[in-house]
Amino acid sequence: MDVREFQKKLMDLMAFAIENNKYLTCRQVNDFFRNEKISEEQFTLIYQYLKSQGVAVEGMDSQKEQQRPIEEVTEEAQADPLTSEEEEYLREYLESLTFAMEKPGEKEALFARAQQGEREAVNRLAELYFPMAAKLCAEHHTTELFLGDMIQEVNLSLLCALGQNQELSDQVIRGMILNGIQEALQEREQEKFQDDCLVAKVSSLEAAVKELTEDEEEERKFSIEELSVILDMDAEEIRDVLRLTGDN
Repeated sequence: MDVREFQKKLMDLMAFAIENNKYLTCRQVNDFFRNEKISEEQFTLIYQYLKSQGVAVEGMDSQKEQQRPIEEVTEEAQADPLTSEEEEYLREYLESLTFAMEKPGEKEALFARAQQGEREAVNRLAELYFPMAAKLCAEHHTTELFLGDMIQEVNLSLLCALGQNQELSDQVIRGMILNGIQEALQEREQEKFQDDCLVAKVSSLEAAVKELTEDEEEERKFSIEELSVILDMDAEEIRDVLRLTGDN
């Protein structure tokens, strides 16, 4: 199946999912691609795409993984080694957290105040856990996401989670941090998938235009409307691809 056919299949599957209130079963997804040669990796991308569009897929393996405790899911992952730049960043960042020194009994007092929704307590409690968040980010580092960016995202996630008025403890906050790491990694995976799809669209458009013009003596300029009809692609989608490549 070429890129355009694959993309059309995805669009058709998404339309089917919308008709079913964004709910599918694994069997429905498999049946949709029954007559196509789809690899396991492609199926993984399909499931990732559906998830990024808010579609729930019953029986999907990743959903089973999400039902396990956060620590079990995230701590099994093998971290990629830090680059020298990231090692330097981590060292300087941890050294800068002088404000994160805990006073005797401070956390316990903050737990109670933060559970009452006191913003000042929430902010201070987050500061005390910034060093733990940074170290856990390093332990779950991936080359797909710069360590500094991951730490910033996880810190923001921690602040939001702490403000949800739930019972707090060391273990609960550690779980919040690990959940924030997992969300950051999943978001990066979705972005990478969307980037890969966009690259595929560019390649598909370039190949199609080349095929259309290779038999002509002089290179012909096609309008977006002509390409939309010939290639069976949405005109706005073609404009997005052309903007990306800088073509007129």
